[in-house]
Amino acid sequence: MVRLNLDRQEIMPLGICMIGTSGFIGSHFCEKLMEKMKYNILDIVVYGIKIQHVLMLKQS
Repeated sequence: MVRLNLDRQEIMPLGICMIGTSGFIGSHFCEKLMEKMKYNILDIVVYGIKIQHVLMLKQS
């Protein structure tokens, strides 16, 4: 999906800073943003092992 401004020019993807992505809802929300909208996401977590499945998406 391409985002366009009012002049029909492409808008660069947003960058998002998220906290709380180590939980069930946060990790799935982050995953969907990465799959569907190609957002650049800065993820702040204390326990990274809980989101390894999301990190694997970024590497592929």
